Amino acid sequence: MKIEIKYDDREVRKALERLRKAGADMEPVMREIAGHLVDGDHEAFERQESPDGTPWAPLKPSTKKERRRKRYRGGPVLERSGDPELADVFRWAADAAELTGARSRA
Repeated sequence: MKIEIKYDDREVRKALERLRKAGADMEPVMREIAGHLVDGDHEAFERQESPDGTPWAPLKPSTKKERRRKRYRGGPVLERSGDPELADVFRWAADAAELTGARSRA
């Protein structure tokens, strides 16, 4: 006894090819992800916590004293002058193949 099953997979192959083509240029997706990461970095900085939600350590008394001596305005732990000096040093870059982050003083 012989059982033969024939299946026309042309539609499946066409659908898979459309999916492959749609995923070939991942740059728009990567740029969107990078934008969310930048937003997350800034929000974490405003909340004074690491991106994983860990609060920053409070200033030591010696640092508070130094800030008063240098007349720094109040503000987040990692700000001295009122400008978010460190908030903008982390940059995300994206292309079709990868998403990378780097610290810069740009």
